[in-house]
Amino acid sequence: MKRPRLDLGLEASRPTLNEAECARVGTCLSRARQSRGMSLDAAGGKLLLAPAQVAALEQVRADAFYSAEFYATALRKYAALMGLDAAETARVLVQPAEDARPSSRRGRRSIGASLARVPRPSRRVMVGAGVLVTAVAGGLLVAAVRERTPAKPAPAAAPVAPSTPAALPPSLAPRSVPTRQDSVVHGDEQAAVVPVSTADDPTLGRVRVGRRTWVFVRFATGTTLERVLGEGEELLLADVPTYIAVGHADDTTIEIGGRAIDTDRFTVNGELRVGSSQLSRLVALR
Repeated sequence: MKRPRLDLGLEASRPTLNEAECARVGTCLSRARQSRGMSLDAAGGKLLLAPAQVAALEQVRADAFYSAEFYATALRKYAALMGLDAAETARVLVQPAEDARPSSRRGRRSIGASLARVPRPSRRVMVGAGVLVTAVAGGLLVAAVRERTPAKPAPAAAPVAPSTPAALPPSLAPRSVPTRQDSVVHGDEQAAVVPVSTADDPTLGRVRVGRRTWVFVRFATGTTLERVLGEGEELLLADVPTYIAVGHADDTTIEIGGRAIDTDRFTVNGELRVGSSQLSRLVALR
């Protein structure tokens, strides 16, 4: 049985889209793109957006983006690419009124209003936190590998005939770069530890959705990734994630290091939001 979803009351304090203005600007952008003979793929390549997101800007599908702010930012970039005046997109985003904050019973402050006033950390603080989480996870991983690796027994010395040249010691013998096939243990030989950068499949995790929705990921390097996935599609994570958000939590699965996350714990208002504490623990256990 799924757990009840918490309503934190944050929706009233967030900017919203003026759908009439978005539709007007989207129509102008579609006509300008077609008049130039530019395809959705070409426009997406110039804007660093998926072709489905470019189409969503022309057809006013806000569910293809992480938030209304992201939608408005992408729309302004698209308008600049098509040569539209900046004033054309000035009214696509509607800021919330001061008295639109959610209220609670008995005169108490709501959880949503309290969380909405918490300042967001700066980019430098977020990058520093990501680097710290990565270093801690790497140290735990190295310690776990050393603890589980048994000591290799010394090989018995074999008699060598006088006419036969002495063999090189194991420490000086040439050896090739280890691969995933070389990591299999044969008899008393010790399995080689393959770094993630040289492994055949360096994927740290994956995000699989059951219906069409957007996926937003922030990595420990400070970079972000936003994609629109179709039904049954998945997004592979090659870097250490510190935050994952999905537009529709239903039928969505997240795996980090082969371990699945209990998505019901992180479902808020139908969306899935997983923070760095849970992700760093699974990366360390990988």
